Amino acid sequence: MRARTHFLRTASLLILSAAAASTHAATMTYDNEADFTTAIAGLSSNTIDFDSATAGDLVLPGSPFDGVTFDYSLDYDLSVDATYDTTSSSNYLGINDFDGRFAGGDSFDMTFGSAQSAIGLYIHIGFESLLF
Repeated sequence: MRARTHFLRTASLLILSAAAASTHAATMTYDNEADFTTAIAGLSSNTIDFDSATAGDLVLPGSPFDGVTFDYSLDYDLSVDATYDTTSSSNYLGINDFDGRFAGGDSFDMTFGSAQSAIGLYIHIGFESLLF
């Protein structure tokens, strides 16, 4: 009986471990800041607003910026820009081409130094809405 109890306890732990290892985050999309803010209430937060940098500063591939590493393969480098109006601060992430805007097909990856519970981004599109 002891061996069976030990086996069941071990089997239960393995099942729980396997279930925990296969847990994935669900992707949720919000189209307004109020709903997002409500959903993340109680979580600690860190905002990267690019105001700690100067417009024109480059964000090079593989180089950390405020705890996040940006990787990309674009025709231009990511850079801190302040050309256009934003919803918050004056600086934002752009590219160092002639107008600082991303184009269709441009992409970048963000790697975080630790696990994240939520990530929010402001994405502004103008008249070039066909880019998305």
